[in-house]
Amino acid sequence: QHSNLESNVITCSAAISACMKCKRWQQAVALLAAMDDSALLPSVACYNSAISACGTCEQWQQALGRLVVMYNANLPPGVITCNAAISACGSGEQWQRALHLLGTMHDASLL
Repeated sequence: QHSNLESNVITCSAAISACMKCKRWQQAVALLAAMDDSALLPSVACYNSAISACGTCEQWQQALGRLVVMYNANLPPGVITCNAAISACGSGEQWQRALHLLGTMHDASLL
């Protein structure tokens, strides 16, 4: 049963990644929310793909919102997560927020 659960997380992660590549940020965020609703714990990779999807579509607020959800779920973001969030801020011309995230990465010893 554990391997079945793991397969579902992997499958959802692949679907979120596909949404990112197709610039479908709404679907990526919806899939992430559906995982929570179905008691599947999204992995860091799931969040990375969803944050990247938001950033690709200049939805920096949504990207930062996923980052907050990660923190609230005690799922520490990694370098890839923070880079995706910084890129999302850059695509939305939010350079001050990008610099703040960079400083947060430094404080968390992710640099």
